[in-house]
Amino acid sequence: MLQLGTVSVDGTKIAALAAKKRSVGREQLEAQLRHLQGEVDTLLARAEEADGRGEDEGTTLPKELASRQRRLERLRAAQAVLEQREGSDTVNPSDPDSGITPTAQGPFILGYNAQAAVSAEGATLIVGTGVVQATNDRRQLVPTLEAIPGELGQPDIALADTGYDNSAQIEQLNQRGI
Repeated sequence: MLQLGTVSVDGTKIAALAAKKRSVGREQLEAQLRHLQGEVDTLLARAEEADGRGEDEGTTLPKELASRQRRLERLRAAQAVLEQREGSDTVNPSDPDSGITPTAQGPFILGYNAQAAVSAEGATLIVGTGVVQATNDRRQLVPTLEAIPGELGQPDIALADTGYDNSAQIEQLNQRGI
């Protein structure tokens, strides 16, 4: 059913389930972390004082504290992702793996660049996929073809649009016989 002689490769942008306007820069993220840590520290101090006096602060204090601690964890996770990234100064705490990327329609979205390799002969089947943060496809030709499982073999020909024009990657594929 599957003939892997010729494979077509293309990418598309997929929006993340997070608001682009919530993305923050390094300085904003650090300021939010400091502010939120201050709120958490204040709430903990209030709870300790109430415990010391034998008073019951009611159920709002634990809820407030838990909510802020969850937010603090998300911000710290976003900070860790931002520290790992190269060339990016913004992160979205709701979806730290997403990135600001342009679309063919013009506006920028918060999302991902999804890649697919499809068999172009016989049954048209998706044979390789990948999702990256890259804003364009220039460095995605080789990784997308490498995503094809080894048991399917190697394509003879790869078809791609000009967005994949990268002489180093094309030469790499030529050396592999593609």
